[in-house]
Amino acid sequence: MLAARMIMFPFLILNSSFFLMSKVSSAGYGSAATPPPATGGTTFPTSNNGCLPIALPNGTVTGDPIKSVGKFFEYRSRVAFQQSYNAGFTNALVGDGLVYEPGTTSKAVHFTQKYIYVNQVNGAFQCHGGPSNIIARYDGVSSYLYFDVDSAPNVPIPSIYFYLYDDQSAQEFNIQYTCDKRNEISGKCDVPEIYVNTREDPSQMSADRMSAIDAIIDRVLKPYCLSKNDLQLVKHDSRVISDCPQDQVQQAFSGLVVAFKTYVPKRTLA
Repeated sequence: MLAARMIMFPFLILNSSFFLMSKVSSAGYGSAATPPPATGGTTFPTSNNGCLPIALPNGTVTGDPIKSVGKFFEYRSRVAFQQSYNAGFTNALVGDGLVYEPGTTSKAVHFTQKYIYVNQVNGAFQCHGGPSNIIARYDGVSSYLYFDVDSAPNVPIPSIYFYLYDDQSAQEFNIQYTCDKRNEISGKCDVPEIYVNTREDPSQMSADRMSAIDAIIDRVLKPYCLSKNDLQLVKHDSRVISDCPQDQVQQAFSGLVVAFKTYVPKRTLA
């Protein structure tokens, strides 16, 4: 019955730009690893919320969603309230992934995502995150249904993500945005979430490579009254846990993915 109740709910939200999600409160798992030095009193995010609109025009950034399959590292982000470690995600196609966005003739790709990040609480590492079911269009707009392993283990949280930048070259990285708190009066986003994702492990990046990415971040975010300084630099450390069990959401999540796979219109041509 759970899967049956979920079948229609996702389809009602796929074409809306007015749903939100937050990846900031999830189940914790301790680690026996020796923690890196404390970061001091740094507070995230910064008080600057920028001037992003609630939704960006379709087609602001175009690209092939199939090329987003695989592992990404979170290089910088504006979401967590503490220093993040080993944040990132892995995308996997559902079948061949070729679908139409429900209720439209827009080509899209269906895939799942496992997202994690780690922080420190009283000297112990805690793991956060959850899986998402995603319908991604070629115009840079993606509809997410996210299962937070702590705050919403059985109820998917809907959101719309927009690409602000997408480099699909060999040194691929992208910048994504979703609005966590909307201001209906101004039409602006009062609390934006921003993610800079790279294929390359940031801990292995050269200083020149990081400077080049930071320069692009500044250029892309400048029209929205933000800069790299408003995004924390995520730490990637082999001493810190880098994978997290998400068993408590798997039954509900798997049922939702099966429902999508069964009922989302398929396409045969890329």
